[in-house]
Amino acid sequence: MKKKIILFLCLFLFPSFALAKEGIKEYIYDATVEPNGDVSVQELFVLEGEFNGFERILNYRNSNTQVFDGSIRSFEGSDIYNGDDITVQKIQSFDLDSITVDDLSKTGNIFSKVNSASKGEVGVYTLSTHTNGVSVKMFNPSNYGRRAFYLSYVIKNMAIRHLDVSELGFNIFSDELTEDVAKFEFYLHLPNNKTELRAWGHGPLNGYTKNIDQTTVYLRVDDLAAHTSIDLRAVFDLDVISSSTKESNVEALPSILKVETIRADEANKQRERQKLILAIVTTIRRLWLVGLFGFAFYCYKKYDKEYKSDFSGDYYRDFPKEYGPEVVGYLFRKYINEDDFSASILSLIQRKKLKLEEIAKKDYELTLLATDQITKQEESLLSFMFEKVEVGQTVTLTELKKQAKKNPESYYNDYQAWKSTATKAARKENFFEQHYGIKVLLFTYCIFGFVLSIVELSLEGQILESVISIILSVLFSIYFLAFNRRTKVGNDDFQKWKALKKFMIDFGTMDDKELPEIYLWEKYLVYAVSLGCAKKLAKTMKIKMQAYQSNIVGFDPINFIIFSDFSHQVNNTVHSSISAAQTQMSSSSGYGGGFSSGGGSFGGGGGGGRF
Repeated sequence: MKKKIILFLCLFLFPSFALAKEGIKEYIYDATVEPNGDVSVQELFVLEGEFNGFERILNYRNSNTQVFDGSIRSFEGSDIYNGDDITVQKIQSFDLDSITVDDLSKTGNIFSKVNSASKGEVGVYTLSTHTNGVSVKMFNPSNYGRRAFYLSYVIKNMAIRHLDVSELGFNIFSDELTEDVAKFEFYLHLPNNKTELRAWGHGPLNGYTKNIDQTTVYLRVDDLAAHTSIDLRAVFDLDVISSSTKESNVEALPSILKVETIRADEANKQRERQKLILAIVTTIRRLWLVGLFGFAFYCYKKYDKEYKSDFSGDYYRDFPKEYGPEVVGYLFRKYINEDDFSASILSLIQRKKLKLEEIAKKDYELTLLATDQITKQEESLLSFMFEKVEVGQTVTLTELKKQAKKNPESYYNDYQAWKSTATKAARKENFFEQHYGIKVLLFTYCIFGFVLSIVELSLEGQILESVISIILSVLFSIYFLAFNRRTKVGNDDFQKWKALKKFMIDFGTMDDKELPEIYLWEKYLVYAVSLGCAKKLAKTMKIKMQAYQSNIVGFDPINFIIFSDFSHQVNNTVHSSISAAQTQMSSSSGYGGGFSSGGGSFGGGGGGGRF
């Protein structure tokens, strides 16, 4: 359950990681002790993900154990628990998404043994021997799907006859299993066992064992991590292995009970320590959660809530300040975009620095008339548009489009250079407060809570509370990094410009007496581009224009209509050209009982993984 929750969080927070998750979904291990002391094994497991097949390492001995001498220490692990050999009997596969014990008796696609095989081959296996056992490579490729693998084998002479009881000390896995297992189940069958039956599992503390009946031991571990050792010790009647020749000639049960009591006591101490750690982590995480809301409220009141503006009107008909439209765009968004670039061109036309002429349908020519009283960002803009910033230079919208296609990288870099210059100029207006220190501190606080919650999940703590805390830590970290507050001056300017925008939007509903002087309409249209209401304003102004006479001094309605149409065309040209430049650059870049800890003391074991 714990791993599923963590996987869900990974899917929510890091989709690419979660989608790549692989492992063994289910693993059933079924072992039967034979009268001669052999152990017959059937394994069935479902492998998920991408692989060519699975290599199963099967060990029948542990070469690192001490020599058995009958002492208590010998019952912790010694060479008497080793088998003599291993014989592989059958390999097959099934097309199953999930498995049960009943599937062990089915017949699937039987594999053929070969001396060698290559990746991509299907239905064959190879067998190689090593010091402690054998390695079986089963070839059954999958491309992000599922395959069920089955193998059966016999481990020779594993069970031991003592003077008082029989015993099997058996490494299920050593640390050689390279796959995570979501659900592992082990069945040990002891035919004809009638009186004595005790079993102990060793490995992760979340595992458990139980006696299903007098002849069957069951062991289960959920969320078994790769490279985790598991073993099982079972004590049963002497008659179960009546024909076995493997004898210790000692009374074993008292020593076995002492060893397992010590292991159980240590496991219980570990569980108690884990409970204490979990209680501490849970308490700290809950206190952290209370603090999170407290810090969020404090942050909003002190650093995020806007200052009260001195201006409170619905409309503002004048221009609050004389800075350019790109600066207004930064005031509204805290960044500058293509709309501001278009508006800056219109501003130069409106101020008679550029001359605008319609030369064809949807094409216009711009002529540089003057370079006095222009800002640094406007100098950068003119350098972008003209090969030489000299009076008399001309350029058309069509030529600007061609520049983007012919030299996309240069075009885009020039645009970025203008954007950088304009952003520096806008920052000098001191529109926004800077709170880097508190942002870093609050973000770190969120990360601390995130880590606490992950630790609590790993300790089998409060799942719902931990998940909620993780989600809140992510959401609040985004807020703490993103909040911005305008300065007192910046908010006053913002409220006035916002009221001016509302005036532009409602321009068509105004009485003619409330409208500004007609010679200012072009300037309104310039700033409307950065404020995002130019299209509606231009349409309204054209309608209003019909009520005015063309003999107004200093104003030519025809020129205004050309300017109005051009504002739309230049915006489309800028957006499409920059988009085309980015696209071309991108395409050419190449860019039961509880377990005791410490499995692996006995003979056998092994592991394996996909290849």
